[in-house]
Amino acid sequence: MQNSQDRGELARQYEKLRLRFFFGETFLSLCVVGVFALAGPSKWLVAALQPAMGDGYAAAIVFTTLCLTGFTQMFLPLDYAGGFRMEHRFGLSNHKLSGWLADQGKSFALKLVLTNVFAVTLLALLRNAPQTWWIWAGCFWLVFGILLSHLFPILVM
Repeated sequence: MQNSQDRGELARQYEKLRLRFFFGETFLSLCVVGVFALAGPSKWLVAALQPAMGDGYAAAIVFTTLCLTGFTQMFLPLDYAGGFRMEHRFGLSNHKLSGWLADQGKSFALKLVLTNVFAVTLLALLRNAPQTWWIWAGCFWLVFGILLSHLFPILVM
C-alpha cells in the first residue's frame, strides 16, 4: 500500500497533467473556433447549405449539427488521452473502452439537443427582436441555466 506522501505526489502529478490538458484544449478550441468563424470555413458552409435549405431554422439545425460533429470528432483523440487514458494511468477508473465510448455518445447527443435549442432560439430572437435580441438571449440563457442546474442532477446524473 502506498503511503500518504506517495499518494500526495501522485495527486500533484495528476492535477498538473489535468491542468496542462485543460489549457491546451482550451487554447486549441479557441484557435479552431476562431479560424472556423473568421477565416472562411463557416461562410463556405453557410453558402453550401443555403441553396438547398434557405436560411431558416432547418438550416440552423443542420449548420449547428455539422459544426458540433466536426468539433467533437476533432477533439475525440484529446478527450481519449485526457480522459480515458489518463484516468486509467492514475488508477482512477476501471471503465472499459466500450463504456467510455457509450458515455461519449450520450454526451454528444445531449450537447446536440442543447446546442440546437440554443441555435434555434437565438435565430428566432434575431428575427423577432432585432434591436433587443441580446437582452432576451441573456434572459433565456439565465432561466435555462437555472432550470438545467436543477434538472441535471435528477435527469442526467
